[in-house]
Amino acid sequence: MNRKNYFKIALVLLCSSFAFSIHAESDFVPIKGAKFDVNASLVSNLKGFVGKQVGITDRLGRLYTGSLIEVSEKNVLIQNWPQRSKMNTLIRSSEIIGIQARFREPAGKVK
Repeated sequence: MNRKNYFKIALVLLCSSFAFSIHAESDFVPIKGAKFDVNASLVSNLKGFVGKQVGITDRLGRLYTGSLIEVSEKNVLIQNWPQRSKMNTLIRSSEIIGIQARFREPAGKVK
């Protein structure tokens, strides 16, 4: 194969992946009440995600993922996802530098 054929194949693959990503994006809907407030503290933002799946990054860069059980001004309790371990994680609120949360769900899974 020459360069023109490689270019054509790459162009077709790129266009088809772009079309698929547009279609896939439309299959998601926003979760009600899921939002971050940039003027509030990280702990205040986490309080709205109790019972939901979150990711929390500590000062050492470790990411803890799981279902948020409880949030207080001093500590955060996460139930780790089953594939990682069967333990809960207690994190000191002052050690949290970042949080991740899901804002969109697949259209068929929204409650």
